[in-house]
Amino acid sequence: ELPFTEYESFVLRNSGNDWGSTMFRDALMTSLVDDVDIDKQDYRPAVLFINGEYWGIQNIREKVNEHFLAQHHNVDPDSVDLLEYFGQVVKGDSTDYLALHSFIENNNPAIPINYEYVRTQMEVDNFISYFVSQIYFDNQDWPGSNIKYWRKQSNGKWRWIMFDTDFGFGIWDPNAYQNNTLQFALEPNGPGWPNPPWSTVFLRRLLLNESFKNDFINCFADLSNTIFKPAAVVDKINSMASVVQPEIPRHSSRWNQFTYNQWLTNVQNMRYFASHRLDYLRAHFIQSFNLAGTANVNLFISDTSKGNIKLNSLDIKTPTWSGTYFLGIPINITAHPARGFRFVRWEGSIISTDDSLSLTLNGT
Repeated sequence: ELPFTEYESFVLRNSGNDWGSTMFRDALMTSLVDDVDIDKQDYRPAVLFINGEYWGIQNIREKVNEHFLAQHHNVDPDSVDLLEYFGQVVKGDSTDYLALHSFIENNNPAIPINYEYVRTQMEVDNFISYFVSQIYFDNQDWPGSNIKYWRKQSNGKWRWIMFDTDFGFGIWDPNAYQNNTLQFALEPNGPGWPNPPWSTVFLRRLLLNESFKNDFINCFADLSNTIFKPAAVVDKINSMASVVQPEIPRHSSRWNQFTYNQWLTNVQNMRYFASHRLDYLRAHFIQSFNLAGTANVNLFISDTSKGNIKLNSLDIKTPTWSGTYFLGIPINITAHPARGFRFVRWEGSIISTDDSLSLTLNGT
């Protein structure tokens, strides 16, 4: 979609907790999920002058309010419920959310009719992508903090908004890539900050449902095979760092919050996080869900001009593709012929003429 040309308001953000570290940490994380169906703030770095006086780097960000929702979702800004923390009202009211929270807490989602009801009340795929991303980021100032969610009043489903992820990507600890943030996001009895019981109850309870659990595990696998792949994340870090790098000496001499070399080290710590995070998080998934391990899925398309393959949420359009999936968790693949072509068959380890398959992996 084209960038918006008018904004009701925007934010000049000093990079939050990342002030003194890299100046683009939150923007990195939210831009990694640019193509995922999660509400997040766009980003553009800027240099600020106040009455002609140099004020250093500030990040232009969208402001998360009802106008942001109206702009992105074509809804009336006066007919949304926008909440934060545990049902605290920013706009609208919290009755519907608190009822859903109570329903999930008190009705077993493993029973299909209960899960079907939950699916009418919240955008489950949005919730899953949002939680998987925050877990990958190791955002430790969440989920009991920095959490906002909204719905269109009258018949809208609840959706989650990503913002202020600054505690993620190893800001306080260069070894944070080892953290078991999956366990942290499932804590049944965490402290009031940062992961109290109300903030983990949706994920804890919904994982009792087999279909939700498979979707959650597959979402992590899909994202880890694409946007969270180490090389892709390091590329994103490099491209964002290169934009602000020329300004760092002047900015740091204005505020003295880091030296140029410290800034380089802080950016390198993020690269290190990106390079090592997935190995640990995959192990946490295997441990938490008692999985047998992983296997490679290798796809080959005889002629990409004649069609493509959909694998879970991913559109595969390259002649060869490889990704890592979990043993025992069904994956869904569908062949999509281009106009004027028809799908003939799958060959290889699977022989089938069905265009759509659900495969439970027991090996590569």
